[in-house]
Amino acid sequence: MNKSDVLRIMGPPNKVEVYYINGQVLEFLFYRTIAFDFFFKDKDANFLPVAVDNSSGRVLSLERKFYLETRK
Repeated sequence: MNKSDVLRIMGPPNKVEVYYINGQVLEFLFYRTIAFDFFFKDKDANFLPVAVDNSSGRVLSLERKFYLETRK
């Protein structure tokens, strides 16, 4: 799957983060998976991060663990 497939299926992401790591640009597209609670602050756990390699456009991961390890 590539980024254009994700955008076609899921639509525009709720938010985007980009990281430059070891010469590779990783883009994380975040999609809300749990409804927003107006009484509490929105949490990162409410979003699914979709990791995309910007050089190839290919999806690398759909899991939060990969996102958290990448940010370290």
